[in-house]
Amino acid sequence: MRRLGLQVVSNLSSDLSNEKRAATMDSEVLSSDVLKLSKGTTNLAEVVQLIEKAGFDESSQKFTESMNYFIRRYFHRGTIREMFGYYKEAIDDFKYALVLEPTNKRATSAVERLRNLILKS
Repeated sequence: MRRLGLQVVSNLSSDLSNEKRAATMDSEVLSSDVLKLSKGTTNLAEVVQLIEKAGFDESSQKFTESMNYFIRRYFHRGTIREMFGYYKEAIDDFKYALVLEPTNKRATSAVERLRNLILKS
């Protein structure tokens, strides 16, 4: 029984090391995806602003509404990331939500709240 217990404990280190490697890889992929999305978001925000300035027809209005919906989804993803403790990533999502809606008070307060949490830890 003791040998089995020692074997299990000795395997924990390698299991944890493997988990850490997997988490690091996931984090790198996530960071890369966030970077790509941020570039795309900037482009989308510019397109939406151009369409709004031009005052196009109803189909353009639907496109604008769809893009607004898409970009606001960042707020919701930021909320989920915050719940799981991914504060820096959540801040990025809230900032992207502010790209389209700079006056979004909820996103602004979320960024401030998370920055304070990070500073305290």
